Amino acid sequence: MANTLTLLRLPFVIIQLVFDRLSRKDLITFRLVSRKCNHLSEPFIFRTLLLHDGNLSPECILLQLLSRLCSAEDSLKDIVKHIQIGTSKHKDNYPGKEVLVKVLDNVKRLEDFTWHMRFGVPEEVMSMLSTKHPTARLHISNKERNLSRGSYIPPDTKALSSSQLYSLQYTAYGESVKMFDQKYVYFSELSTIKNALLQAKNLKRLAFQVNDSAATKEDFWTAGPSNLGFQDGDQFPALEDLSLEYEQYKLTEEHCQQWIKAMDWTKLRRLDLGRGAPEHLLVALTGQVPRLKSLKFGFWVFGQTWGIRDLNKFEAFSNSVEGLEELDAQNFDAEDWKKASNRLLSKHGHSLKSLHVDCCAAVAPGYKERDARTLVELCPNLENLRVQVAMVRDTSMGWQESKWPEATTATFQALSKLRNLELIIRTDAYSHEFVVFSSGNKFPLEEASEQRAKQLWEQLITSRADSVIESVTVKFEAYYPLKTWAYTVHTRSHSQKKFEVTRDVSNIEKVWDVVTPAGTTWDPWA
Repeated sequence: MANTLTLLRLPFVIIQLVFDRLSRKDLITFRLVSRKCNHLSEPFIFRTLLLHDGNLSPECILLQLLSRLCSAEDSLKDIVKHIQIGTSKHKDNYPGKEVLVKVLDNVKRLEDFTWHMRFGVPEEVMSMLSTKHPTARLHISNKERNLSRGSYIPPDTKALSSSQLYSLQYTAYGESVKMFDQKYVYFSELSTIKNALLQAKNLKRLAFQVNDSAATKEDFWTAGPSNLGFQDGDQFPALEDLSLEYEQYKLTEEHCQQWIKAMDWTKLRRLDLGRGAPEHLLVALTGQVPRLKSLKFGFWVFGQTWGIRDLNKFEAFSNSVEGLEELDAQNFDAEDWKKASNRLLSKHGHSLKSLHVDCCAAVAPGYKERDARTLVELCPNLENLRVQVAMVRDTSMGWQESKWPEATTATFQALSKLRNLELIIRTDAYSHEFVVFSSGNKFPLEEASEQRAKQLWEQLITSRADSVIESVTVKFEAYYPLKTWAYTVHTRSHSQKKFEVTRDVSNIEKVWDVVTPAGTTWDPWA
């Protein structure tokens, strides 16, 4: 009790520093201790208010929050800094524009407003937001405006052109139409969207994709290329974060050169190209992105404008950037990555804090001990690492066996700043330590798999007194039938070497689900 009272008697500035480091779950637990704890924690719990149900009953949670926000006497109106609308599993869970207008009129310190709904922001809500909170940042996510539901929702041009628009996740729809001369012409809403975004001068983060299949041609759609189609004189907002979804967005040489002219690229810090390495864009960006710190790309089996034929052009782009801190490579197989990785990591290895390397192909080899040693030498400051490692072949028992790569995993102990490690293990017919066959099917030996994850965590946390490891994940993948099982060991106490384990076992229906646009998760800010 003495410790609790001492904490509560600290100056609020000190309490704020402590509470800022607590998770939402911990804050909710803390508020149950006493009325004083409830009063102190409420500003931290309700700074961000998500008006969607999650797993909670909308009747007992959502309506109570809305009632409090609409009350002029309730202190909640002075606490909320960020309101997010959507997404909801309950059709009736949308608060309604009248209620939202009242909420926006009532809250006093709003800094961010997020709209994560299938339809656009109601005009009345936009008007109140701009009138009462002109400095609040607007975040919009409309990635699925036109699902196969029989209705088409046009672009929300008022919101898209708002000077308050800060981040946008959006899908543009179009359709190739066969004309009388038997030639196909592409009609889309891309021109409408581009003209709106040209007015959104404060837009900083854009995640954009084109969908050719989910809509039917509308009268206001215009003919043109499957991209934003910049023209001379266009001035696009200077983005800090750009994510493009392959492959229907056409990154032609002409379009990439036009985009370079239409935008100030010197502000860009994060570029997400998914699994693509579009040659024309990378050539155009060479020397144009001096502040780039995060890059996601992939050497994939692409046609048209999302692949790269000459790795020297990729190297030229990489060399024009200084000090990458995050690198995510999504590859179909390991060949192109092996060709590019040594020079890429030699250039940026010492500045890298996060490295994720994935290879989709079932036969893609993983990192062996010598590869791991090279990686550790080139990237000594890694804090987050995800990589596939190869099982070790052993024939000492008279047959071929695949065993846990002890020497390879031990190599990662040299990474003194490592906080999160994820290893992917592809098992095969000879991995008897982790899989067992019965009636032609594979079944994971979960006890052995979990034990290996625990042992790896213990090795990392005991290998050095200053270990900062927070989590270790070992993900096993078996094919035919396709199955994954993963174990994550979370550090609870470094000094006492306490941990907890979470388990995730799932079936993979198809390998190619991972590579098709429809099977991806496109949400870079989730």
